[in-house]
Amino acid sequence: ATELFGSRSIRIPASQAFLPCRSFNPPAGSFAEEATTADDASSANEDVPPVTSAEYVPRHPLTDMPAEADGVETTFLFPDNEDFTCVAGQQVELLGLFRNGGDVPLNVSAIMGSLNNPYDFRSYIQNYSMKMVGVQVPPGDDLTISYPFTPDANLHPRDFIVAVTVFYEGAGEVYSSTFFNSSIYIVEAPSSFDLQTLFVYLLILAVGGGIVFMSLRGLQSAGVVKKTKTVKRVETGTSKGTSGENEWLQGTNAFYSSGSKPKPKKVKKKN
Repeated sequence: ATELFGSRSIRIPASQAFLPCRSFNPPAGSFAEEATTADDASSANEDVPPVTSAEYVPRHPLTDMPAEADGVETTFLFPDNEDFTCVAGQQVELLGLFRNGGDVPLNVSAIMGSLNNPYDFRSYIQNYSMKMVGVQVPPGDDLTISYPFTPDANLHPRDFIVAVTVFYEGAGEVYSSTFFNSSIYIVEAPSSFDLQTLFVYLLILAVGGGIVFMSLRGLQSAGVVKKTKTVKRVETGTSKGTSGENEWLQGTNAFYSSGSKPKPKKVKKKN
């Protein structure tokens, strides 16, 4: 387990953008180098020819970084991602632990990170913002820095390299220490509703229905709940040949053609 040796800590807001810092002097040629105004340059060096755009090639702040100062110790801690698994599109917090074991005070100026191709570290997939710190760490003292970053939501599940570097200076020299340089695994954000969730809901519904059915059968067996009997309704009507719907046709040809036959009359025999 990594031991947090920082007696002081500083938490950097994730929304803080890159800001110029006079105490931070990046390597010569870096795009973050503080430039002088045109008036100062012309008054100080009138005979120096101006630098054209073709001669100036800006460098990435994490390229050709200065060396680490003697006596400096760094380490890291993932509070919520101990297995180095990060969800695409969700913010990750990385703690950088900085200890000044040297003889001079060190001014921690900035911290910056990037997400790189695991097969070619020179290929930057994501450049995370440079955060200004501006905290002086005396000899024998230490500092814990919170560095939040968010892997892009469109990243596919796979391994990537994340490197996070802290920049500091002391005794007129600029230094840097990469306290995190390791692989992380990006996974997709879980969907709000998927087939597995649907299966769980159906299983719960089936189990609940089975419990209700068995409980009802048990109550019926115990006589607590009686079964309801259904009674079939039988429709009755008038039969043919009786007084009914054809009664008004009696005595006509239509009555006989419908199938009704007249009742034979009884003839009394004469004695």
